[in-house]
Amino acid sequence: MKYSGTGEDILRQVAGRPVVIWGARMTGIGFARFAKTNSLEVVAFIDSDPALQGSKVNGIAVHKPNYLQDLQEKEPFILVVAVALKADEIKTKLSKYGLKESDVVVY
Repeated sequence: MKYSGTGEDILRQVAGRPVVIWGARMTGIGFARFAKTNSLEVVAFIDSDPALQGSKVNGIAVHKPNYLQDLQEKEPFILVVAVALKADEIKTKLSKYGLKESDVVVY
């Protein structure tokens, strides 16, 4: 997993790829705003909270974590982990979905 310190670092890492954001609460919403300001294509939110799944946040659909498997079959994307808590727990889950370290950035 890549850890980025600045917005410029993140922009370089995600350039030209659709973005999926893990975390549909405050940190994820903040990254979605950053993405929109910088003309990044955000295709989905992922969140493990059942209360958010199936809803939309800022017009972007929120999916269960296993949706990552479906997305991988459709198009290459980069996952931005945008959470204030539980980053280590999420990191463990990502290996289960077959994501490569180079496909994940922590915001």
